[in-house]
Amino acid sequence: MATQRQIAANRRNAQKSTGPTSLDGKSRSSANALKTGIHSDALLVPGESPEEFAQLVDDYYALHQPRTAAERYQVDRIARHDWLQNRLFRIESQLWAHHVAQADPQSPVAMGEAADRAGAQFMRLHRRVVHSEKSYEDANRHLKRLQAEPVPEPVPATPPAEAPEPRPQPEDPKPQTGKLASFRSFSRPTLRELGLENAENRDNFPL
Repeated sequence: MATQRQIAANRRNAQKSTGPTSLDGKSRSSANALKTGIHSDALLVPGESPEEFAQLVDDYYALHQPRTAAERYQVDRIARHDWLQNRLFRIESQLWAHHVAQADPQSPVAMGEAADRAGAQFMRLHRRVVHSEKSYEDANRHLKRLQAEPVPEPVPATPPAEAPEPRPQPEDPKPQTGKLASFRSFSRPTLRELGLENAENRDNFPL
């Protein structure tokens, strides 16, 4: 678990970082935190300064110079838990002031009375502080591991495949009408040709 001395040293190092000096560099630095939405108003409570929070984030970005989205996420975690711990310490101070004010002003053990009355509240607050400190150190470890690895080269985008040209469709062949076989017309033979010109012959040869 990180000690208060280690946490304070990390904050001092972040504040010592001068960051970029050119106008373009300062502009990029100021926009760094917006890439992951850490400047969202949902992270602040009434009474906290968005400008101070933005400055803290920029200090950490200038210190760690994240190169990838994964590294930016860890820097965001570091800045967020730094800010959260400061908030929790202010809450602890105000909690003491609230309960001491309710004690007997003539009592020599006013703080003891306050601790006795609000012991459960102080314990919950202490657990929040410890959890935030662990998360702060965890983000630092992950960031160091990521920055020790080479940045993967971006995969070139594959151009979209061109649609193949449509093949020409063969023309429908014209149906060939076959020539019908011609039939010779035969005329009926006459009686003369059959040798039946006589009535006698006609009776013996049925037609």
